[in-house]
Amino acid sequence: MLRLPSLDITFTQLILASVALHAILLIYGHWQDTHLVVKYTDIDYVVFSDASRYLTQGLSPYRRATYRYTPLLAQLLMPNIYLHESFGKWVFTGADLVIGVLIQKILRLRGMSESRAVKFNALWLLNPMVANISTRGNAESVIGAMVLGSFYLVMTRRIRWGAFLYGLSVHFKTYPIIYSIALLVMMDDKYFANELSQQEQEEKEEKQKVVQEKRRKENVVVRTVKDLVDFVTWRRVQFGLISGGWFFLITGLMYYFYGYEFLFETYLYHVTRKDHRHNFSFWFYNIYLTFTSPTGTLVGVLTFVPQLALVLAIGCCFGKDIFFCAFLQTFAFVAWNKVCTAQYFMWYIVFLPLLIPCLAANPRLSLKRQGGRMLLGWVASQGLWLSQAYNLEFLGRNTFWNLFLASALMFGTNVWILVELITGAEYEPTSPQQHIRHPTRLDPQFQETIGPGPNLNPSAKHQPGRSGPDSKGESENDVNNNVPIATKVKRGSRGPYHEYKDKQWNDAVFDLTMNFGSMSVTEVANKHGINPRTARAKFAKYMEDPSKGFPVDKPRGGGAGRPALVQEEHTMFILEFFRDDPAKEMHLLQDAIKEKFGLEVSESTLNRHVKKNCSLSLQRRQPKLKAQFVDGNKEARKAQVEEWPCDETFLQKSVFIAEEGFNLYQRCLHGLCPKGGKTSKSKAGAKVTIGEGPHDRCTGIMEVLLWT
Repeated sequence: MLRLPSLDITFTQLILASVALHAILLIYGHWQDTHLVVKYTDIDYVVFSDASRYLTQGLSPYRRATYRYTPLLAQLLMPNIYLHESFGKWVFTGADLVIGVLIQKILRLRGMSESRAVKFNALWLLNPMVANISTRGNAESVIGAMVLGSFYLVMTRRIRWGAFLYGLSVHFKTYPIIYSIALLVMMDDKYFANELSQQEQEEKEEKQKVVQEKRRKENVVVRTVKDLVDFVTWRRVQFGLISGGWFFLITGLMYYFYGYEFLFETYLYHVTRKDHRHNFSFWFYNIYLTFTSPTGTLVGVLTFVPQLALVLAIGCCFGKDIFFCAFLQTFAFVAWNKVCTAQYFMWYIVFLPLLIPCLAANPRLSLKRQGGRMLLGWVASQGLWLSQAYNLEFLGRNTFWNLFLASALMFGTNVWILVELITGAEYEPTSPQQHIRHPTRLDPQFQETIGPGPNLNPSAKHQPGRSGPDSKGESENDVNNNVPIATKVKRGSRGPYHEYKDKQWNDAVFDLTMNFGSMSVTEVANKHGINPRTARAKFAKYMEDPSKGFPVDKPRGGGAGRPALVQEEHTMFILEFFRDDPAKEMHLLQDAIKEKFGLEVSESTLNRHVKKNCSLSLQRRQPKLKAQFVDGNKEARKAQVEEWPCDETFLQKSVFIAEEGFNLYQRCLHGLCPKGGKTSKSKAGAKVTIGEGPHDRCTGIMEVLLWT
């Protein structure tokens, strides 16, 4: 797992720090514009302001030469004339902050804790390159906010609003059109599966399997045509009609007011655009040599062919993970584009805080080593290009050939990074309720073959955690007979993850989940409550040599070396110690053991023993806070509540489930809270059920402390 640097601040503090960073740069920029020859403000911002000034005079913004944007941007910046010339820079700063808020919301939706999401979000909000580009007066952050906002709305199933915002973003700048394929691919039946009941979803999946089996026997052409017909669903059509209709409506209005000049300057100009200055592109030298030649225009148009083909292929292959796909598409689009400037990097940097957590969780890609090499290559190739550009523009040396070689090296570096990401990363399908993890359940038809696992107590009665009207008519017998339940819930944690230790049990579970074929490893893992990182790692090992079966964790046997300080008698004492008062802290246990046994043990040793031998793990689970504190989600999850069996000594990991069906954090039970965090009693008097065992004293209700 990627270890992030210590950054013990809240999201509000991060926002304030970002505002301070932008304010400092704005103040410095004003000073530099006033006192130095080289201006801090980007020339584009001067163009924006001039176009806005023409609007205030009732004239067309296109009277300003080189203004090649929608009139809406000039209208947005009209306060530059009425209020203050730096108004637009504050608008772009606000767009940076909006992007930061969206990144935080998306990371939380994808199951990340508040503190960890803040650390990844700092990659955007405290990024000096991002702050520099926005405070110099570049409008790329406005487009980024629209794009990310539309993704967030679609991710939360607000399709209509997402389509409106997406259509507006394409009107502002055409490049977001490349995300249309990925958005449509993401909106498949599985994306909206949570709208159906479990029974309806299972019936639908069975029908789809039958249809897929029949299609495998059909002709390739017929099968392709049927797949394309199935791809056309109402939601996809709805999204396309709304976003496309909104785009054409706004574009039509602008055409009505400003005529063909608007259409050419905003859209058509970029098709035949030739720019050989300040251009990182691999094509810049060819543009320079053929600038006045008719063939130069033809070559400029043909450069779109490999660019669009690559973007389309990436969208079709990786569209189910919209953020991973959007980064790849944008990175490829910028690398292959015939015009590339520094602000274009903003187009894909906005996705980095959403991409890096997925890459860090991938066992096949070492983010620390490979990611460091990719970052170093990206920065070094730019540095080489800038050195040659400095010799050309400021020193007047003829370095065109060297500059072309630097552009070729930069292009090759971008291609290498793209290949590394595509071949090394495992994307994770985006889901509106990705944060919901389900307990491990076994299909009934496999129960007789597998038999009770080492952690099952066949004699224990599994009861729903809540009976009566809220149980949706499910009786105790229905739960017992139809859903065999494993006693071990799979949860994400910061520490090592332990699989089932029984080989037969482990192989059977993985055979059950991996043989579906139509689902990704992550989807299978989430469906069965297995940690996705562990599932991907084991599946990768399995693919190396399938004949060996799935790798399993071997029980730890006694080896050479000194015996453990903490023995079985100490284990029983520890269990009694925490059973009396689960809120006691570890240093109190250390003192109690010293007083009773005369044994001095470090807190780290006790922590290890409590985790491995007492199953009272202090590993911190990644919280799913959005689901936990929303009343509608509580009601929806009541049916998932169950009591889990455990033995008297808690030697198997116990699972604590609140009345609403949420796993509670055992870290809280021991009074350990994150630094600076607060604790309070459970809301609405929530209780925790400790699973039923062979003795009465193993079952009980107790109040707990929850995160606030």
